[in-house]
Amino acid sequence: MTQINFFAIIDGKVIVNTTPHPINFLSSDGELVVVPSSVAPGEKTSPWVVNAKAVEEQVGEDLVRTVFVGTPEGEAILDQIEQWAREEGVENPRVIGSMVAAQAYPGRVLGMCPAPGFERVPTAEKRMTTQKFTVYTK
Repeated sequence: MTQINFFAIIDGKVIVNTTPHPINFLSSDGELVVVPSSVAPGEKTSPWVVNAKAVEEQVGEDLVRTVFVGTPEGEAILDQIEQWAREEGVENPRVIGSMVAAQAYPGRVLGMCPAPGFERVPTAEKRMTTQKFTVYTK
């Protein structure tokens, strides 16, 4: 059985954090809820951090377009999280990653949106909402 301890339930939604840092969410009733990271204090990564790689596509003589693509390791992590969700009866978990990861794994990894009033604040003060998430499609 897969053990996942880097999630929180906020506003009835299971938020799974695949970033290397804790994430501050603001619940609909104004409560600060921190979704822990799988990365231990003092470390930079863990086996549960979903990464992607950048690939350049030539679009002109001296122009490239950078696209982000998933890795086999990232796909395996997401498969394990999906298995955990099935085993635990979690429907529709919100797997959160960086915007790069959200682009590399469209529909499987979501990006965050700031809570109203927290759009332009320093990172340490940032609060994210559970009311909407950024999703990329293929």
